[in-house]
Amino acid sequence: MLGPGILYAAMAVGVSHLVQSTRAGAVYGLAMATFIVVIVIVKYPGLCFGAQYTAATGKSLPENYLEQGWWAAALYLGSTLFGMWFALAAITLTTAGLVLSVAGLQMDALPVSGGLLAVTAALLIAGRYQWLESLSKLLVLLLALLVIVATALALPRVTWQAERFVLSEFDAAAALFVVAMVGWMPTPMEGALLTSVWTRSRQEDRGLNVSAQASRFDFNVGYVVALVLALGFLVLGVAVMYEPGINPENSPGGFTSQVIRLFTETMGGWAFYIIGACALAAMFTTLLAAMDGFPRQFVYVLQHVRRKDTPGWVYPVLIAVYGAGAYAVMATLMTSFTQLINFATSLGFVTAPIFAVLNHRAMFSGEVPAEYAPGSVLKIWSFAGIVLLTVASLAYFYFLLLYA
Repeated sequence: MLGPGILYAAMAVGVSHLVQSTRAGAVYGLAMATFIVVIVIVKYPGLCFGAQYTAATGKSLPENYLEQGWWAAALYLGSTLFGMWFALAAITLTTAGLVLSVAGLQMDALPVSGGLLAVTAALLIAGRYQWLESLSKLLVLLLALLVIVATALALPRVTWQAERFVLSEFDAAAALFVVAMVGWMPTPMEGALLTSVWTRSRQEDRGLNVSAQASRFDFNVGYVVALVLALGFLVLGVAVMYEPGINPENSPGGFTSQVIRLFTETMGGWAFYIIGACALAAMFTTLLAAMDGFPRQFVYVLQHVRRKDTPGWVYPVLIAVYGAGAYAVMATLMTSFTQLINFATSLGFVTAPIFAVLNHRAMFSGEVPAEYAPGSVLKIWSFAGIVLLTVASLAYFYFLLLYA
């Protein structure tokens, strides 16, 4: 029964968890756990509609966007084409920095990033959806076990008091940090598009129809895994940086290297292998899923526009173009690791209301059969999420203008 939901967890547990959740715990302590839980609840309807819509109709969400009107297609294509390069660049650079840190190498992260993109592209082109799902299931299982062990080791070093879960001062810096953290927590709202196209690919690959119950169960498992692991990484940041009063570093490998070093110093030399493997599994699953997801979307977009199947060579070409574009972003625009991560994640935050509205319109359209249609509770929940995300985006722009 598990497939796209596990891919969703694989995509989620990357930059947002390893970097942003850990940094949140390191800078603000347990107080950021509240924001993580709240945003995961708010985003749930918009994100879960991706797999449910495709299971109900057999069509992907990108195809529905094209049918909603030129304005929906323009918003989707504009935000996706602009943001996807920065997203993959941020993920790849973080993974490269981690590889250098674990291997103990002193070299520039850019050539390592290029090598990672090439290896990931080759795996996806060779194995397509089957390899993607199989590798992700294995890595997510490994990751979950490792994070649980690492968090259990860190728990005794955290001060557990009720007041620690409340942010003592919510100033502009804290507000902008929250935006950067929750923009990709547990994923950007575009994550619904990826679960949608993965659900359709699984249907085509295995020739099966997914029931409404199976689709919800699959996604919910992945969503809960993503939340639990986010809180686990936050606890690690609290234990090894916040409690001792250590400031996070700012470089592609510096921050992840610092986390691994501090965890090893705190727990003992043997813990290096646990936290190192944990971090590598987290980032490689995300890189694998992210590099597949966006090209797969455009395969279905082209298929919908052409009204016939897309030739087999299109997917490998899109993978290559996507990887080359991300490499170009890293080579020309990356001046600060933190700035790149914050820009990519903040972009996911401000576009969240757009995708939430489009996903809501798709799920409550007349083409969704009654047995797949969400109930009144989820409908109200979705409306409330759209309002909250819109208000939060407006507040973000207010802070930017006020403190620019």
